Amino acid sequence: MIKLIHMVLMVSVIGCLAILSGCDKPVEGTVTESSPPTDAPLFVVPVQAVTPKRGDVSAFFETTSRIEARNRVEILSKGAGLCLKVNAEVGDTVTAGQALVELERDEFEAQIRQARVAVQQQKTAYEIAQRSFEEGIGASVERDNMKFAHEQALSS
Repeated sequence: MIKLIHMVLMVSVIGCLAILSGCDKPVEGTVTESSPPTDAPLFVVPVQAVTPKRGDVSAFFETTSRIEARNRVEILSKGAGLCLKVNAEVGDTVTAGQALVELERDEFEAQIRQARVAVQQQKTAYEIAQRSFEEGIGASVERDNMKFAHEQALSS
């Protein structure tokens, strides 16, 4: 692209120099203002005048360029897993909340089951510590520790 611009610029400069260098020299066979007109034949150029009208103009322009998106958004999944299906391609318009991919669910479901078992175990341990404290054979610290462990298991 830059070479093309340089080439056009050089040709333009050379053309201007060629035209301007001949301005001070009279050309043979031309009529100057001081010489009387000669009986040279006139050349008539045919011209047709038409009224302008509105119409469709079609134009085609092909180029290569680089574009950038107005908004760039990073998309992160809440977990990792094997991708089963891709619901959108690069360049597609998507909406908020639209599922872009489907991940394998077996591993996630196993993690959920493990979390439920852990919550149930902590709940049972807390209930045992609570009964032990009420019967006077358990310490309040042990009961409080089991209560916090149960609440932590619920939050995760």
